[in-house]
Amino acid sequence: MTMRTWRLPGAAYLAALGVALFLFLLSWPIFAGDTDLWYHLAAGRSIIERGSIPRHAVGTFLQRPWIDYSWLFQLIAWSAHAAGGYVGLVLLRAALFVALAGAVVAVLRPCRRPAAAWRVAVCIIALLVLLPRFASLRPQLVALVLLAVALLALERGGRLWALPAVGVLWANAHGVSWPVFAVVLAAYGAELAWQRLRQQAPADFRARANAIAAAAAALLVTPHGIALLRLPFTSLDFASRMIEELGPLPAAAYTRFAVEGLVPSRQTLFNLLALAAVFALVEQAARRKLRLAHVVLVAGAVLLLSRGSRFVCESALLALPLLAGWEPPTWTQREAPRFARAGVLVLLGLVPFVTLEKMRYPGRYPLSTDNLPTGVTTFLERAGHGGTIFNFPDLAGWLEWRLAPRYRIFADLQTPFPYDDVDTFLAIGATADRVVLGRVLARYRPDFLAIGIDDREAPAHLDPRWGYRPVAFDWTTVLYAHRQSQRDLVAQYELRAIDPCTAVAGEPRPGAPPDLARAELEQLAGIDTSNSAVAVALARLQLAAGDASSALGNAKHATTTTPLHAEGWLTAGDANVALRRYREAVDDFETARKRGGPEGRIGRQLWLCWTKLGEPRRAYRELDRVVDPVSSSTSFVDLLALGETAAAIGDREAAERNLTFALWKAPDEASQRRAAAGLDRAHDPGAGPISPSARAMPASSGIKE
Repeated sequence: MTMRTWRLPGAAYLAALGVALFLFLLSWPIFAGDTDLWYHLAAGRSIIERGSIPRHAVGTFLQRPWIDYSWLFQLIAWSAHAAGGYVGLVLLRAALFVALAGAVVAVLRPCRRPAAAWRVAVCIIALLVLLPRFASLRPQLVALVLLAVALLALERGGRLWALPAVGVLWANAHGVSWPVFAVVLAAYGAELAWQRLRQQAPADFRARANAIAAAAAALLVTPHGIALLRLPFTSLDFASRMIEELGPLPAAAYTRFAVEGLVPSRQTLFNLLALAAVFALVEQAARRKLRLAHVVLVAGAVLLLSRGSRFVCESALLALPLLAGWEPPTWTQREAPRFARAGVLVLLGLVPFVTLEKMRYPGRYPLSTDNLPTGVTTFLERAGHGGTIFNFPDLAGWLEWRLAPRYRIFADLQTPFPYDDVDTFLAIGATADRVVLGRVLARYRPDFLAIGIDDREAPAHLDPRWGYRPVAFDWTTVLYAHRQSQRDLVAQYELRAIDPCTAVAGEPRPGAPPDLARAELEQLAGIDTSNSAVAVALARLQLAAGDASSALGNAKHATTTTPLHAEGWLTAGDANVALRRYREAVDDFETARKRGGPEGRIGRQLWLCWTKLGEPRRAYRELDRVVDPVSSSTSFVDLLALGETAAAIGDREAAERNLTFALWKAPDEASQRRAAAGLDRAHDPGAGPISPSARAMPASSGIKE
């Protein structure tokens, strides 16, 4: 099979890949990859309720003028959610990708002769570069579809009527990115003018010129008119310091090629596409077959990348017309042994499917709430009566969607529009500075303060005299309420015995009665049974009190509600160990490891489980994986367990070494005797293996049973 005859198999392969991509996106839940979606939904709801496009930022107590450049997308997304909930949003996202993929295939026409295999490969790479952007539903997806449709219309010439419609839709669905559309119009408009100047104008010159002019004018058909044109040129200098994709990638990124287990990184795929475009540009220029439109498109792609890494998808699409019109030189199509060609084709053909398998998202479907402040928003919905919230902006879109209009937030991540640099500075940096935080709270006097749960500095900076008390928490957020403006709520729900930042470890505040801590957690659980952070915290207290059965129930509930959090699986594993259900505990700990749980703790618990299950080789492998014998932080207990387990599997060299180390670290005479006894047995070739399962580990080991 040569590159020139690979047509039917290529079409069948692309069809199969298209189905796989569509099914993959249908199985991918809505999740908090970014929280833009929820403030778009909130804006869409506002449009429906008010019957007008917002002129000020929605959901905030700040009065900030807003050019809502995505109002059409917001309306579409809200309608999809209203019709089908989060499944409706999943379907909308998948439909947008199918439309984009169809346009990409139509631009490339990958199965036409000659060099069909080459164009099929380009098509596969392009789709895999575009796919990660579709993990989250956002207005940019509509712009990507429209960009591909515009390129198709101008490349083929038979669909010029679509260009003005593309302009209108683009200006209203993602108007801030109109310069990308302008690059396309400028590229083909310049080529048309050049052809006219050289008296080589195509037969449909007038139709093309009129379509391009009408499409350019269509960008003004928005509620914002000419004001939209200024928006993309707003300075992103400050915003790019906080939002990574608003800044350009370092030049070195475009020279990296990384493949792990048949899965190339997205940057690697883009670099391959860019390398092919450069090669095609040079080769066609040398043969004097280079089109002016394609040169301008590639130049536009480079310019976009210099504006920010978020334009990777747009840049990839702008390179496709050049690659579609290029035929690789004949020396690249030389015959190779049939088995070699078949092997390469099979290997390359597997890459997209392996990539899809590696990318599968293990969160709940159709909405994964693992990294959303669902517990805090549910608490405010059910226990509060409205008010203002000063919040960190990362998850603010969810707060707007769930709580407006009863509650108003400070700011979300719509940076730099509509929020200015000072708004962003305060929203992101206030909790890290006691002076700034005090001034913010004094100026705005919010009823509530929402702080990231990982922001460990904030509680120390929060002066008790300012009157804010912790009342709720979840995996992402700690909520404080003002004791004056929210007097009744604070009186009923203030967390006196629980520190929300350390609650999931099951540790009450120093000196606080465990019964009071448990009562506070049970009260929160009563308000929101789906708050799995509270469930884990309660399970930890129950474990400490010896109630392993109740702890297991709460931990398993947490793993069902938010399966991406390792803490729920760890707690379930610890509860199963306490109940002597070691096989089930192994499964829980292995899942916790996949979820990024603490490797040292997991390895030690797995050591215990495999030891109790009579499988010392697995036990040794787990402990050896997490214990560094020469580390100053390695304890006597770790070294003793490692040495005894090594002896149990017959590895006397490792046993002698680790038991000798343990003897040096033994904290008391009993520990010295135990290490010495083990060492004696390890030295004696005639001694039977030591059975670590017959020995109880000291309570200080951190290995629990």
